[in-house]
Amino acid sequence: MQLFCLNTMALDGADTATGIAAKVHLSSSTVVGILDRLEGGKLITRGRDTEDRRIVRVNLTDAGREVVLTTPHPVQDLLERKFNGLTREKANRI
Repeated sequence: MQLFCLNTMALDGADTATGIAAKVHLSSSTVVGILDRLEGGKLITRGRDTEDRRIVRVNLTDAGREVVLTTPHPVQDLLERKFNGLTREKANRI
């Protein structure tokens, strides 16, 4: 789920826990736990919005961007592993 959250931030522009939660279909409290781990890994930073101090903005770090750029999307990776080496005959039966 961490990679889904990073991808959502990078590709969809979500920059709050609530925005990310809506995009990945998880509760905000679950996403906050994921963001805690990402922040601990130095993949994101969090900070208060300059205009509305109640809002906490989430930003990718350079390391977080690198992870997004170098790691296959989880769904793509799953499909590649599932269908790698699949013959045309087997593929037609699916």
